[in-house]
Amino acid sequence: MARGTPMGAAIAPLTAVAGKQVVHSAAAVPILDWHSSCDSAARAKTISAILSQLRVDAPTVPTPTFLDLVEVDPAKARKQICFAFCLAGAAGCTGFMPAPRGPKGSSVVPRKRQQPCNRVHIDLGSTAWTAGGVTPESYKGICAWLREPAVQQYFAPTQAFADSPLFTS
Repeated sequence: MARGTPMGAAIAPLTAVAGKQVVHSAAAVPILDWHSSCDSAARAKTISAILSQLRVDAPTVPTPTFLDLVEVDPAKARKQICFAFCLAGAAGCTGFMPAPRGPKGSSVVPRKRQQPCNRVHIDLGSTAWTAGGVTPESYKGICAWLREPAVQQYFAPTQAFADSPLFTS
């Protein structure tokens, strides 16, 4: 997987369906895991609910970002991660961003309102995320975020990420 592919809108929406079931894609070697102290009730929440709670509990803690050192435009260098793809045990990314629901009471998202997922899809199992222009500097924002006490109530690095030279303390 080329680094350009998972780093933006170039990820193809995974609309291949078996019947009407959407196919999800997840990292073979993810970077995020649930913290051992995170209870099952918290794990049952949506990632967006957890991130919203973190913004309330720790308003000075920014959303974790990956620094793309090969991005020419500095305004586009910091990229948010796709939790659905990068969190061990998560359902996986459908290739689409969460979208507003249909008419009131409907749980269906109108296909025309869905946007391709433009977040980074980091997989430590791919050399695109561990070699070349990727350095510990690229992961510095994610590592700093994982060290925040409010974040540690929910998330931790996977053992693979913690053991890699990309995880900085």
